[in-house]
Amino acid sequence: FPGASPAVVKWTSYEHDEAGYTNDDPKSVFEQFNKRFRKEKNILKELGPGLKVYGDKKSKNIIVFWGSTKGAVLEAMKKISKPAKLVQVVALDPFDGESFLKQVAGAKNIIDVEGNYGGQLAALIREKTGLEIKKKILKYDARPFEPCALAKQLEKLL
Repeated sequence: FPGASPAVVKWTSYEHDEAGYTNDDPKSVFEQFNKRFRKEKNILKELGPGLKVYGDKKSKNIIVFWGSTKGAVLEAMKKISKPAKLVQVVALDPFDGESFLKQVAGAKNIIDVEGNYGGQLAALIREKTGLEIKKKILKYDARPFEPCALAKQLEKLL
């Protein structure tokens, strides 16, 4: 098992064939890639949009978040005077950009809340949809968001 001592696990960057053997034949590699990426459509079908929506579903103020920020965002919204639609991204890959754009259509404000330095979710959204989220609240000090402090930051941006 990978990572279990004393086992040694080796792999290459080659594609594999139907039997699992490494292969660098261009035709076979092309076919295996296509097979793997055809599965994305079925995954999206099974998964659905990969989004959960909370709050005021008609609000033009939208807060986008993912992962461990969920609890703090939901609690912070209880302390804010302005209504907002909360869009939690549950599935990052495959990312359903079309469903995401439907959820944020007509938005006046979009705020990205993330627990990392680079705004990884905002970057993914931009890559997959072309939508650039300019307002971000990023926390990267090894501590979780505190709902009251987050509410103050959101209130300023809304």
